Amino acid sequence: MYSDITAEDQDDSPITWNVSEHVCISNCLNSTLSFYPAPDRLIAVILSILILFGLPTNLLSLGYFLSKKGHSFATILYRAICVLDISITILVIPVIISLANGRHPMWFDSWPFCVGWAVLFNFLQLASPFSVLLLSVSRTIAIVKPFYTVNRRAALYATIAYFVIAEGYELILTLFKGYFQTVYQYDIQVAYCYYLLNSPAWKVFDETRSAIITGVMPLVIATSFGISIWNFLTQGTVADDLKDRHRASITMTMFTGMFLVCNIPNFANYVLYVVTINTGTYPGTVYANSFMYNYSWLISEILGLVLNSALNPILYLCRMKGLKRWLVYKLLRQDGYEHSAMTGKF
Repeated sequence: MYSDITAEDQDDSPITWNVSEHVCISNCLNSTLSFYPAPDRLIAVILSILILFGLPTNLLSLGYFLSKKGHSFATILYRAICVLDISITILVIPVIISLANGRHPMWFDSWPFCVGWAVLFNFLQLASPFSVLLLSVSRTIAIVKPFYTVNRRAALYATIAYFVIAEGYELILTLFKGYFQTVYQYDIQVAYCYYLLNSPAWKVFDETRSAIITGVMPLVIATSFGISIWNFLTQGTVADDLKDRHRASITMTMFTGMFLVCNIPNFANYVLYVVTINTGTYPGTVYANSFMYNYSWLISEILGLVLNSALNPILYLCRMKGLKRWLVYKLLRQDGYEHSAMTGKF
């Protein structure tokens, strides 16, 4: 699946790969690709630290949201987001192993593992922004129509339909890989597996579809975020009986803003790539830069996603009083724990 390394793996020497059609994305700039071990290992260390912090804190956060009485729409979404964040932190471990070993495929050298990893990663890439979109849109609806109650069943059906269509599409690509010329491959440029369509017509369609999904969702989220910020800036004094709801709204807005900061680089990178590929201008001035070409995807797509997953529990702890009380009760087993931590209030 991969070619041999042509330079010694030393801290001060680049690792050079001979490019073949199975280890490079559709448009390679050179016949060889070189990577320095130090930056790769630095990224691997950063990812490892984020995982060591993010995995246990997300597990604790999930335990808190599962313990809450009631099934408000926001609580259900927070539970789903915790599950997604836990999955993301676990799924990135094979990438760390590859980075720490000179971008050798390691676990990705197994074709079934490569396919399974790519399918799960694509699912998480779709699910993570979609869950934030639901959270931000529900908050916007609450601002625009304060007395409107979100229909959880309708939202559930919409979510199921979204994932059935999205994952069904990839399932069709896999089952009929001969027709679509679907190839699952490990790419040394990004240090993980993904699928690639070698059929020119379907390739353009697939990349355009991905760009629309990748671009539209953050646009809607950003719009919702802007509406929330404008509401906070223009509203007057909040009544005492609405302060808990107001605090929850601020938390959701901060959550959305943090998601945008961590993920906009990936959205911009993907849209730029699709535009340059389909207009025949790739690599252009952006991807001709060696850093952008060799590290932009790894940093924006992997590091940004894991960073967002690790930061979410910090926001929960800073903004949700119930979580603090729940942690004190669970970790210290102190008497006098207020059962209000189990209510729907944040």
